[in-house]
Amino acid sequence: MAEMVVGALLSASFDVLFDRLASPEFISFFSKQKFDDGLIGNMKTKLLALQVVLDDAEDKQITNPAVKAWLDELQHVVYQADDLLDEIATKALRHKLEADDHHPPQTQSSTSIVRRFLHLMKQFLLRINCFVSTPAYHSDNAIESMMKKVISKLDEFINQKNSLHLMENVGRQGTSHLPNNREETSLVNESQIYGRNKDKEDIMKLLTDDIATGNQIPVISIVGMGGLGKTTLAQHIYNDTEVKDKFHLKAWVCVSDAFDSYKITKKILDDVNGTNKDIDNLDQLQIKLKESLTGKKFLIVLDDVWNDDYNVWDRLRKPFIGGAQGSRIMITTRSEKVASVMGAIPSHHLEPLLVDDSWSLFARHAFVNGDHRPNSELVKIGREIVKKCGGLPLAVKSLGGLLRSNQDIE
Repeated sequence: MAEMVVGALLSASFDVLFDRLASPEFISFFSKQKFDDGLIGNMKTKLLALQVVLDDAEDKQITNPAVKAWLDELQHVVYQADDLLDEIATKALRHKLEADDHHPPQTQSSTSIVRRFLHLMKQFLLRINCFVSTPAYHSDNAIESMMKKVISKLDEFINQKNSLHLMENVGRQGTSHLPNNREETSLVNESQIYGRNKDKEDIMKLLTDDIATGNQIPVISIVGMGGLGKTTLAQHIYNDTEVKDKFHLKAWVCVSDAFDSYKITKKILDDVNGTNKDIDNLDQLQIKLKESLTGKKFLIVLDDVWNDDYNVWDRLRKPFIGGAQGSRIMITTRSEKVASVMGAIPSHHLEPLLVDDSWSLFARHAFVNGDHRPNSELVKIGREIVKKCGGLPLAVKSLGGLLRSNQDIE
């Protein structure tokens, strides 16, 4: 589990870096300071070249110490880049505030007065963030030089990834030789879900409302990067009392590595109709499954789907067609393409947790019974750790668990 934390943290950090590099204020400031025009594009290119091998590296680090060391060192450089871009964003914000002060909005009516007040309040809050929380320490020339150094370091990692045989956009599908440690079940691991109540409400609505999809069973997709808690959210929904009451039959399948139609069909049939050891071919399994599902309102969850081959999905769904009105299929996946291929209605995208929710989750695992009141110094350290997790529940939970047995401040 500890090895997965690095990959999860890096994924979150990359997303933050891309957002900052694309910010209009960031680009405008960069242009006004007459920095090298190619730096932003160059950094994006380097980051993209590394981002596409993160999944493969995350898997291979388990058995390859060299890959683990590469990921650890890359994490350090990415944090340097994050701090640098944060400083540039702060400078950009300061310049924008100064420009706004010279060109305040007109105040000609009561509505304009309200807008002016909101404008001033926004400036006040921005200044708190800009000048108090994150002061800038480096000159503009120093920042440009530091950015070039970060790009040079990223280039070194790109060269190293080839010697480590890291493959692009592979992840689990390309690493079938590794043991599959995932095997998630439908049982809820967390007694409480943190920061996902609104997500749960939205998906529950999709499960219970009437949806027009012709003669096809509606497919609900939970989409998000690794470590965001897609499976945990699906587990809470699957075990919700309202869901239990609504559906006659339910089945949960962890798909993960290979999309094996026979194994998936058999697992669904076992869940809805008991074990079926005497059936050893896909055709007979599908016939039996269709008989079991026809006229019944069912919910089938396919967790951690990677395969985006339409023909594979088209074969798998044949037994589902006879289900009663209101039946649903729910999938979790990292890929929007997978959701699209499976005919999902507009995907539900998970966002990183808010800081307060991340802290609650961290405290739940880092402190006995979640009680952190006697440890004020540890709380201060823990909150700094949580900030680095980028709102990823997997990273927050894993780090909290690793620190649970160690109450030493050092």
